Amino acid sequence: MAALCGLHAGTMLGTMLGIVWGIVRGIERPLDVKMIRFRSIMLWLVCGALATAVAQADNQPINGHEPAAALSIDQVTFARDKPAVHVYVTIENKEENSPRPNPGAVQVEEDGRLFAGEVRVDRFQASGRRLGYVLALDNRESLPFSLTMIIEGSQTVIKGLGFRHRGAVMSYTGQSAILAGPTMNVAHLLEKMGKITPTQGSPHLVDGLCLAVQAIGSIQNDERTAVERLVVILFTDGLDSGSLLRRESCERLLMESGVTLHVIGYGLPDTDGLRRMAWLAEQTGGSFQLASSYDKFPMIITSLVDRLQNQLVLTFRPQALHPDGQAHRVKVRVLQGKTWLSDSYHFTAPRLRWARTWPRAAVVVVVLLVAVAALVLPFPRWRFGRKTTVA
Repeated sequence: MAALCGLHAGTMLGTMLGIVWGIVRGIERPLDVKMIRFRSIMLWLVCGALATAVAQADNQPINGHEPAAALSIDQVTFARDKPAVHVYVTIENKEENSPRPNPGAVQVEEDGRLFAGEVRVDRFQASGRRLGYVLALDNRESLPFSLTMIIEGSQTVIKGLGFRHRGAVMSYTGQSAILAGPTMNVAHLLEKMGKITPTQGSPHLVDGLCLAVQAIGSIQNDERTAVERLVVILFTDGLDSGSLLRRESCERLLMESGVTLHVIGYGLPDTDGLRRMAWLAEQTGGSFQLASSYDKFPMIITSLVDRLQNQLVLTFRPQALHPDGQAHRVKVRVLQGKTWLSDSYHFTAPRLRWARTWPRAAVVVVVLLVAVAALVLPFPRWRFGRKTTVA
């Protein structure tokens, strides 16, 4: 409908401009009816095309409605054994039981270039991919929240993810330690979670983050079960007391590891520690949710599990993106109902074997050298269509 309105407006505008053009040209030259008609038709077509393009402008809601959902790119990963890119996309506030988008309703840009190939769209849980996760919690006695609810929430996450994914449980109260895992044995993780009790000590939040990244690294390096998604779920009030490691170093380690951080906060909402964790979660493509009351906590856990299970995975063979260790940008547009949702994601690609290691300048130099050699080196004349006669 918007395209038809734009075409109609362009028709009217083109007709008026064509009449004006004809009058002006008629004053300058003797009246040429065919020329006036020709130029009117050309202006009519050009203005109609421009008006149609404006009516279908990028990311404009149809009929003036505001977007009913928000799209965010959580992470971009490269397959290690073949030229393939996986883009993990989350659509928030979507309608319940919304269908998976068709490939025709998804557009991908690689470093500003529209991808013209085929994009495969899957939900994470149905894609067959595996997830590696770590649950990090604080179980000190003076915890400003219910430890029982945190344990039950962690058990809900473990049950929701199921036995296909490898997980671990850790505590950062006092000396940070792994309590269970990494393992795919759901029963073992649930059993260890049920044995967690309040303990004396202060929260070493920064040390716990570093240990969580190390645990994720061990999951990623396990050749028995290759994982393609790495997640740390952190329960915290933002308090850190007595950590031995520097916060900047641990944050850099986290962001360079490719781990997505999801933070579930509690306690006072305006503390520097919680604000820092919220910023860090955003930088890694994760989420931050504050449990301001006990009633909201189960809903937060449910939404997080749903996000991990039903996250969209876009897979395509890259044309401009390569695992060359350089900075890149991906933009994704998804048609949700009658609205185009979009988001951009800046990241630094890893270095993998199938990357194109030759820069473009080197390719150009090689081509020029081959061309010069073809002109300079002597070749038999018969190769150029000439024959020589021998006397």
